[in-house]
Amino acid sequence: MRILIVDDKKHNLSLMESVLKKSKYEVVTASNGVEALKKLFSQYCEMVISDIFMPVMDGFTLCRKIRNDKKLNNIYIVFYTATYTDEKDEDFASKLGADLYLKKPMEPTEFLKIINRTVEQIEKGILKPKKPSFGDKADDFQHYSDRLAEKLEKKVTDLENEVAKRKRTEEELQKLNVELEQRVLERGAVLEALNEELKAFSYSVSHDLRFPLRTIKGFVNMIIEEYSNQLKGEGQRQLKIIYDSVQMMEKMINGLLSLSSMGRQKMELFEIDMERLANDVFKELRFINPGRKLDFKVGKLPKAYGDPVMIRLVLMNLMSNAIKFTEHRDTAIIEAGSKVSNNEIIYYIKDNGIGFDNKYVDKLFGVFQRLHSHSEYDGAGVGLAIVKRIVNRHKGRVWAEGDAGKGSTFYFTWPQ
Repeated sequence: MRILIVDDKKHNLSLMESVLKKSKYEVVTASNGVEALKKLFSQYCEMVISDIFMPVMDGFTLCRKIRNDKKLNNIYIVFYTATYTDEKDEDFASKLGADLYLKKPMEPTEFLKIINRTVEQIEKGILKPKKPSFGDKADDFQHYSDRLAEKLEKKVTDLENEVAKRKRTEEELQKLNVELEQRVLERGAVLEALNEELKAFSYSVSHDLRFPLRTIKGFVNMIIEEYSNQLKGEGQRQLKIIYDSVQMMEKMINGLLSLSSMGRQKMELFEIDMERLANDVFKELRFINPGRKLDFKVGKLPKAYGDPVMIRLVLMNLMSNAIKFTEHRDTAIIEAGSKVSNNEIIYYIKDNGIGFDNKYVDKLFGVFQRLHSHSEYDGAGVGLAIVKRIVNRHKGRVWAEGDAGKGSTFYFTWPQ
């Protein structure tokens, strides 16, 4: 059976056409009543499934013209509407000669079941096209005109409400934009003030705090050099504690300053040869660790795009940590490698050092967070925090995996 579907909404036509074609129907489409009539005269269809509220020619008018034409009045007419949904509309459609009245929305499977059942009854001769009972009475025309005017008025009202709603939304958005701009200006002023305070703090740390530390360190050195012979063992031990504490304080201050600068430093972005950079950093670290037996393995490291100074600092911190925490191994095995996953490059630095307990992994990248005491391993506890800040500024992530006594692996991602 060939079926003509008529609807001014393209998505409705596409959906019905797809559903009907799956059941092996031949389908013709039209976007209004005038186009539908032209199609019917050029390629006869046994059934018309039509919307009612359409431009150019509505479904009711199309139904009247089909029923009043001797060549077309044997066509079975189905109305499928979301606008004309009350009983008066259905009764009026029946008077015009509509055979079946369906209301949108309807599940495609249910819609197809009804059409299939109707077609089966038509083919068996059980159903015959309905004869119109609509005459030329003024009351009938008046009802038709009233219903059409009512629907048009509703559409106009809906459009007016929609326009008013959009206008209110635009006004609210404009107001919000003005408020947002004001907030941005205010926040900008606050941030500028905070930056100035941070600069002042950095200057104070750099000069005011370092000066008394240098003084203490200088006097301790003088005492050690000039009076160490006069001090007993306990005195020498206490003096060394003071000296080591001053050195640790200096490292912590330097670490804080570095961490602070990482957040404010402007990034210069370039393509970076990661394999070459990793080898260069390791050569530098090997030079300052002359007594160590170090085995360095470099896998395939894709090039990265970022700030060369910062990414060098990431590798320097991770690889120096690997060397530090493998100092009790006869041979330190350090590996740099990578893999690609979900549009990002994952780089890693792996070692065979002392590792760590995984339950403390969340502490690793915090400022001054240490899993080993100062007496065991030197350091200020800022290096990994600097690594995290640099990687975050490049829109990447950092994490670590380890096992106590069996080494550790530190990962960082870089957008491809």
